[in-house]
This record gives sequence, structure tokens and C-alpha cells, in this order.
Amino acid sequence: MRTITTISEGYKEICDLTNPYMPKDLIRKQIDKKEFANFGTKDFNWFCHQMLKNILDEIKKMEHEDIIFQIDSDVIINSPIEWFEEQMKDNDMMFQNDGGTPCLGFFMVRVNDKTLKVMQEVYDNQTEYENFQETFNRLTFDIKYDMFDTKDVWNYGVLNKGIWSGEDFTFPEGIKAFHANFTIGLENKKKLLNKFIHSLHN
Repeated sequence: MRTITTISEGYKEICDLTNPYMPKDLIRKQIDKKEFANFGTKDFNWFCHQMLKNILDEIKKMEHEDIIFQIDSDVIINSPIEWFEEQMKDNDMMFQNDGGTPCLGFFMVRVNDKTLKVMQEVYDNQTEYENFQETFNRLTFDIKYDMFDTKDVWNYGVLNKGIWSGEDFTFPEGIKAFHANFTIGLENKKKLLNKFIHSLHN
């Protein structure tokens, strides 16, 4: 299994926080962009398109039936990476659960003809008005996929309270990966990550 993330200079502060918790053999793809891109903006959508290209490029170099694991830079892994591979079972793809929809900020792909076609179609059909998760959700694919249990791969959205902007809450025990999405802005994302890191050591 290969693990991959895409980063830019604008995400350096995020990476500084999460790197100690990332897989040691993580493939880091650099994008030449200095600004932090907020979710929902054209810059964010452009970043997603470049990220998907990086994943596609890597998939095309891999062996049939191998697995690639895409991890956003704002994720903290709190379990041996082998645990996530075991959850894949016989699925073509495995996703973080974002309230019932697949999250392409944290997902696994089994390399085969079907999944290569999926990734290529999403890349080809994404517009500047949507990120690749939205593109994936509006297209139909002949693949078998599942989503991680939300108690294992957790984010603030699990609490069904919308976007986090500083409200107090308690992390549940036993989280195997935490994704600091469901918040907007670099400072909020850093605070959310630091809050989880603090919970790991207390």
C-alpha cells in the first residue's frame, strides 16, 4: 500500500502539526501555491484538481490490486497504518464518512481498471465550480465501496453541529484518524488540530 498527500506552501503550518502523525513512507506531492485555499473557493477546487492528478499519476505506476491511500494534510493518524488497509476488505474504494457521503479528503483505492476509470472520469468532469468530492458524488460508477465507521475516522461533522468555529466539545475515545475538516480558515484548522493533539496527551 502507498500513502500520498498533496501539500502547498499555504498549508505548511498544517503540515508542521500533522507530519509527526503521518505514515513514515508518505509520498508528499508539492503544489506551487503560496496561499491557503478555503473550502468552497475556486482556489480550493483548483487545488483538488491538482491533487487528483497526483493520485492518478501515482496509480498509473502501481501494480494491479495494489492500494493507494490518499490522506489530506489536515489529518492525524492515531493507529498503525495497517489497520486502515484491513478495513478495505474486498472493496474497490474506502472513504471517510462525511454524514453519509464519501469524503475524498481521506480515501483508499484498489488499483484496477474500474477504479482507474473512476479517477479519470472524476478528473475529466470536474469543473472550476466544484471540488472533486462533489464531482464524484454527482457521477455514477460501477464499483464496490464502503465508508469507515465514524467512531474510527472522526471529524467535527459527526456531531451534526455544522462548521466548527471555536465551540467547546470533547473528542470520543479510540479515534483512529482525525480529519480537521468541517471548519473554515487556517487559524481554525490549526486550533482544531491542536485541540486533538492535546487530547492525545491528556
